[in-house]
Amino acid sequence: MFEYMVMAYREVLFSENFALLLLIAVALYFYSRVKGNPGILGHPKQRQIKHKGEATPKEGIGEDFQTSENASSGMWCNICKIEKGQRVGHCRICNVCIDERDHHCVWINQCIGANNHRSFVLCLFFFILAVSYGAHLTLTTVCIPEMYFDYFLLPADCEYVYSDTHNSMCFVSGLLAVAIAILAGILLLQQIFLISQNRTWLEARHAGLARCWLFNAKSISSYGCWRNCWNFWFRASSGNYITNMDV
Repeated sequence: MFEYMVMAYREVLFSENFALLLLIAVALYFYSRVKGNPGILGHPKQRQIKHKGEATPKEGIGEDFQTSENASSGMWCNICKIEKGQRVGHCRICNVCIDERDHHCVWINQCIGANNHRSFVLCLFFFILAVSYGAHLTLTTVCIPEMYFDYFLLPADCEYVYSDTHNSMCFVSGLLAVAIAILAGILLLQQIFLISQNRTWLEARHAGLARCWLFNAKSISSYGCWRNCWNFWFRASSGNYITNMDV
């Protein structure tokens, strides 16, 4: 829509359009990574116990393997028939157990776990940049812009944006893009906040959001804010996940 309607004004520079398309391309790249394996450890049809770094085949896995200890502690998944780690969560929508499950994103219909969490955060970041920049180019094109501090060009006079259908559609689309960028920005800040604690959204819900402070030393899985962030961005993925959903 931007290329068809906003570029028709011939006021957006080639370099600006190229930068926008580049941001969109990077966001789509990380989106493709997010749609990959989130870190599946268990499937209802699968008959293995998979932990990080190893997979131990078991014969006759079923209710006999379930002990009262792991059942009462929530360490057993009755659907996937596997013994779960402390940070493994079962998604009712995907019907699989996922390592370090954060949440199921309804907007892209994909679970976010240990294997695609970094890609999700990066996709969200570049999506916000692309939407914000697209909204900026749109609003400064259909409105009369004004230069601030000899550097920032912002829309100043939008009095005549409803003079015709083309202008009004571009203006409303720009405002919607701003609203989407703000909502996505809130989600990104939430993710950064939880990453600094080495918590997933699922763990935060179980712990109670009121106790999730930025430097919460009482968090069992926390190693300190900076160590948590370092581990999130630079920790190697386990790689021992189920790749075939139809086992």
